[in-house]
Amino acid sequence: FDSNSFANDETTQFLNSSLVNNPVIPFPDYALGAVAYVEPVDGWYVSGGGVDAEADPRTTGFDTTFDGDSNFFYVAETGIVSSFRSSRGELPGAYRIGTWYEDNPRSRLGEMGREAENSGFYTSLNQLVWRESGQNPAQGLGVFGRAGWAEPEVSPIETFGSAGLSYRGLVPGRGRDVLGLGISHGEVSERAGFRSDYERAAELYYNARVAPWLEISPALQWIQHPGASDARDDAWVAGLRVQANF
Repeated sequence: FDSNSFANDETTQFLNSSLVNNPVIPFPDYALGAVAYVEPVDGWYVSGGGVDAEADPRTTGFDTTFDGDSNFFYVAETGIVSSFRSSRGELPGAYRIGTWYEDNPRSRLGEMGREAENSGFYTSLNQLVWRESGQNPAQGLGVFGRAGWAEPEVSPIETFGSAGLSYRGLVPGRGRDVLGLGISHGEVSERAGFRSDYERAAELYYNARVAPWLEISPALQWIQHPGASDARDDAWVAGLRVQANF
């Protein structure tokens, strides 16, 4: 759910989490659950699932899933997987919309002792817009975007949007390397007590595959209003990620 070909993997793509998944969606980590996926016609899919909303990644999850009053996180998504023809070959893309509901009461922001359930909706898209000539169908320029909304009574982030570019094989002879540029913008709830209305981030990274088992990614991030506070200066973060697979 909320997948994206160009902004979905923190091990090979963007380092900033706001460009990996939609932060308005409270996905549980390592939770027990079930997912159903159907494709009624070629190119159109519908999927849905439910997972334990109280999961603890340090346990198996059976205690929280099946013991007592269990709380679950439900999500449903539908999307179109398309492919456009061009003079250089097919240009694949995907367009998704989804909604989610968290059956796990959270404290209302700014109101002690009152609880409410959380829900929201989201959309995500990715599209290859220009393809280099050759046999590799993924080599070329792609664009991506995300947007989402969550209940402002309980979610610190009310609305969110992100967009960016991804180019595979920009450097001649480096067909597996990826250059990525993305920007995200999150509007926070007025109830959350932040000193700014939003936090904005941008990232530029280059993922170099130096061996079949080794990838190195230098990255530069800029963050405006870190922690949604206007009392802090803009932050610049330089990073280097090394991913080794054995």
